[in-house]
Amino acid sequence: MVSALFLWLALRNADLRQTWFRLRDLDGRYLLLPVGMTLLNYPLRGWRWQRIFPAHARPGFWVCFQTLAIGNALNNFVPGRGGDLARCVLVARKTSLAGGTLALATLGVEKILDGLALLAVVLLSFHFLTPPQWIARLEMAAAIVFGGALAVVIVLRYRSLWLLGLVERMFRAAGFATWGESIARLGSSFAEGLHAVASLRDMTVLLAITAAIWTTEAGLVCGLAWAIHVPMSLAAGLMVCAVLGLGLMIPAAPGALGTYEFFSSAAIALTGVGAAPALALTLVLHAWVLLATSFTGLLCAGSTVTLRALASQREPVEVAEEASAACAAERK
Repeated sequence: MVSALFLWLALRNADLRQTWFRLRDLDGRYLLLPVGMTLLNYPLRGWRWQRIFPAHARPGFWVCFQTLAIGNALNNFVPGRGGDLARCVLVARKTSLAGGTLALATLGVEKILDGLALLAVVLLSFHFLTPPQWIARLEMAAAIVFGGALAVVIVLRYRSLWLLGLVERMFRAAGFATWGESIARLGSSFAEGLHAVASLRDMTVLLAITAAIWTTEAGLVCGLAWAIHVPMSLAAGLMVCAVLGLGLMIPAAPGALGTYEFFSSAAIALTGVGAAPALALTLVLHAWVLLATSFTGLLCAGSTVTLRALASQREPVEVAEEASAACAAERK
């Protein structure tokens, strides 16, 4: 229902004929820039996620990149960005439940970093543009969500013993001591995953990687805009990414259908682009993201299955020796 509403809002006044003319004139020579930006963006995201993990529990880069790609692909097929939670399960599939909780904490830090960066970009753009009222409200809602989440993370990181002890005592007083102990263990693991918040050096590195990630996102928007002959500066592309990223906080159908079209078209229109070119760029951008994430995720999932199958296979000589031993034992 949410996706249908936003899709109707995006298409209600659209000139589909002019949009088609824009799509038909796509210049493939400009697609080299989006390809390069995509190839840079995914490794940067995998590296940032790896850096968020505590040093003693940090997975390898390939594990983070692989599970991140699979999770992004799953977001195209499950609603509400369920792929983000799925990658926490994937990265901790060989660990305990507490390992999964630690991965969930790193996901929280990642989302807070992205949210605060996008908030800063949108807030800065207010000095150069006159945004509609709904963008100001979106900015306020996002500030409450991400600011509140950051406050909770900081309290949990620095006062976790006091907070978890209080929770455990409350459950014990209510007669659910076992539940309280379980929640305290999971909370301790979650707090451990917030290690990056405590280190100024790590936070500086994470902020630098986050800036590079969204710069490549802006480069992707610019490259696709130039491909359909829409003028777009890097600063305008960054503002489009910021509004779109904040809009995608709203849970929607798989692939963010509807919400993507509405927020992308509205953000592109703020840069002075007409309605038809804005919708054409939105359709190209959404199709590019869906195809790129799905292809990368399926490729990583296929390599996982292949490697696991190869690892589980035994050498033919070993199989023959076991069969021979079994036959000899049966004759005896």
